[in-house]
Amino acid sequence: MPFPLLFLAAAVVLGILAASAAALPVAAWAVILIAALAAGWLFFSGGRIKACFGAVLAASLALGGTVFAWQDKSYEENALRRLRLDAYADFSGTLTRSPERGMDRDVLWLRLERADLGSGEIPLRGNLHLSVQRSESHRLPPLRTGDRVEVSAQLGSAQADRNFKKPSYASLLRNRRIHASAFTKSPLLVRKTGAARGAAARGAISSLRQALQRRIEDHFALGTPPRLSREGGILEALLVGERIRLDPDVQLALQRSGLYHLLAISGAHIGIVSALLFFLLRLVRVRTRPSYLILTL
Repeated sequence: MPFPLLFLAAAVVLGILAASAAALPVAAWAVILIAALAAGWLFFSGGRIKACFGAVLAASLALGGTVFAWQDKSYEENALRRLRLDAYADFSGTLTRSPERGMDRDVLWLRLERADLGSGEIPLRGNLHLSVQRSESHRLPPLRTGDRVEVSAQLGSAQADRNFKKPSYASLLRNRRIHASAFTKSPLLVRKTGAARGAAARGAISSLRQALQRRIEDHFALGTPPRLSREGGILEALLVGERIRLDPDVQLALQRSGLYHLLAISGAHIGIVSALLFFLLRLVRVRTRPSYLILTL
């Protein structure tokens, strides 16, 4: 059979879609998976290859459902997701990506390890989306991916929007595997405590991204206090994939024109760049195999 892995991948995808639509427990999906594998083995032992492949497809579907149901269950039962606080608390964790620079605030993505809720420090695992109010007199400490930080912040609400056809904020957090969002009123409440082990490569890439963002800010700053111009927002989105400072009118224009996908780095864009470089290499008479090697690098 040509492309057998294509059918298996499609079955896994169907299993994920089925699990997202039907609220079956993890145990039910696991039973279906085991039964399908057992049936596949029996069919294979009896020489019934087509039936065996059908059972393997069913097992692949059940595998997708099992993984989705297990991840959904672990997300719902996360202690950070269930935490409710009315006051500021102290959280400690590691930055999982470079800080984002918004119009009036910065955004940090933290993988938490522990928290002090006022009655003592407790272990607390989960992913936190933190908004830091920007200040004219104070700035965040230099932060890179992998840095360990402590922050005093207040947890926000993830209640769904009630407007018709409007994406739910809670669904957005779930899709990004973010267990909670939080807010802090000053950069002074964010403290860098060190770099995580094995984060040198990620930290170097994070430094490069932020250096590029600072160059863009230097050349495309407007007003007092300075803000990023429309052209700067587009350039930042194209070069580093950050769309948080993209002008709303520009976003709407790109969506209406069907060009918004240009702001997302994808395989198609890699193909365009590769084709352009290959053409340039052949233009200067570089042979085919060396050209492939250069493109691979």
